[in-house]
Amino acid sequence: ILTAQLRATFSINEEQLALIGAMYFYAYAPFQLVSGILIDRYGVRKVLMIASLILTFGSFLFTQTDSIYAVYCSRFMIGLGSAFA
Repeated sequence: ILTAQLRATFSINEEQLALIGAMYFYAYAPFQLVSGILIDRYGVRKVLMIASLILTFGSFLFTQTDSIYAVYCSRFMIGLGSAFA
């Protein structure tokens, strides 16, 4: 749904657009393993609070940036925060 708007806003090609989507899964998949370990060690409340803050900051950064590299970083942060849910 957003592909046309993202391509126009950032002047990106298909490869860069695909990388925006992939950055989410680059963080999500490995942090699925890490999330269980951290939750066992530090407890659910602390870990989910920090993960929620990372997710929120990544979402805010995604909506406010005009740099493609910040978009990559924000999608990575969104994937990282989502892995703990």
